[in-house]
Amino acid sequence: MNSTTLSTSGSIRFPALSFAKDSLLAIDTLDLLTRPSRLAVRRGFYEHLLLVDSDLNSFRVISSKKLRTLISFRFGMLLGLLFGNPLWQVELTFDSARKVTLDEVKHRIAADFERNAEIWEEMCDFEEFEAKVSAADSTDEVFGIFREFHVL
Repeated sequence: MNSTTLSTSGSIRFPALSFAKDSLLAIDTLDLLTRPSRLAVRRGFYEHLLLVDSDLNSFRVISSKKLRTLISFRFGMLLGLLFGNPLWQVELTFDSARKVTLDEVKHRIAADFERNAEIWEEMCDFEEFEAKVSAADSTDEVFGIFREFHVL
């Protein structure tokens, strides 16, 4: 099995979509994914995590390795340290890239809308957002819609 270790963006073309077991994230860099809390890692945040980039390449995370504990004097990070849930910096190892279709990506997005309906429906103009995403003809259009609605 070929795998790629990416501690930086490597061959991923941003923006990208991250499909975790409980969430959908639109990201411009790997920073958000490589700085999880200890609890997120223990609860399996990286299990089955799939990243789909702007070129419709999908990358499945096959492992993560803690590099260090992040220390900061920001209030939230201090609370995390005090209560045993600090942020970590991790290195991700991805499986080889696989091409996916736009329809597959839109299906995954729609599935997340359904699975996390109570969260998405709190968004202003969610119905318009959902309709535009399902009608999108390209990844550029999908990411443009995410930007328009301030989700990226």
